[in-house]
Amino acid sequence: MNFDRIPVDFASEENMLLNEFSYVSGVSDLLRNSVANYANMSGVALQVLVEQDDTRISITADKIREAIKTMAKQDLQDKKKRKTCSFCAEHVNEIDYKDASKLKRYLTEAGKIIPRRVTGNCAKHQRMITQAVKRAREASVIGYVFD
Repeated sequence: MNFDRIPVDFASEENMLLNEFSYVSGVSDLLRNSVANYANMSGVALQVLVEQDDTRISITADKIREAIKTMAKQDLQDKKKRKTCSFCAEHVNEIDYKDASKLKRYLTEAGKIIPRRVTGNCAKHQRMITQAVKRAREASVIGYVFD
């Protein structure tokens, strides 16, 4: 077997990874592909290469800052969206334990009561739902566990 020659697919994979690394690390193509001896390069040529790399790094840093700002704005918008209590909107004073279809909306498939941070109910109506579910279970209107 001859291991000196790399198969074409490995060479293309290596080139792809090398290009991706150069893009992420900010190394310019000119500097990476340069065959000149760096000890013999003029100070002006080295300065140009350094400026190109600095420009690419600063542009990348600016893009990262912009992305962070947009993510922060999106998080603030997500936090502002609050669910309103459906019972408060309908001015409900009592929750009937015999209304199984309404109570099942606030139960998981395992029969657990869904917390108010998920449903958006206020504390008062969440307590009323809990009490109604417990009464409905006791009266066999709904089961403790669903199949």
